Amino acid sequence: MNQTLFHILDLLLLLTESKVLKKLQKDLGESQAVVLKANEPLDGSAVAALSPRIVILYGEHALEIAKSLGKEGIAPVSKYATTLEKLPEEMEVVVLG
Repeated sequence: MNQTLFHILDLLLLLTESKVLKKLQKDLGESQAVVLKANEPLDGSAVAALSPRIVILYGEHALEIAKSLGKEGIAPVSKYATTLEKLPEEMEVVVLG
């Protein structure tokens, strides 16, 4: 997986891996939603720089990245659903597991 930016209806959604985000973080703009395969450690500032309203993490380092985003004690969930209208104003972090 590299990185893919989708514009679905009015939602900007970025799908990428932590190792790719490390390399391309300066070239990416804002994204309302980020789905990140946490395949290696990543400082949360790389994700926060995208100004997402929702971050969905999965993979080996998901909890570690969530913690670096200031979100401790997150319990992994098996699925997550939302709508554009229900996106939080402040960044929310979800860990799939």
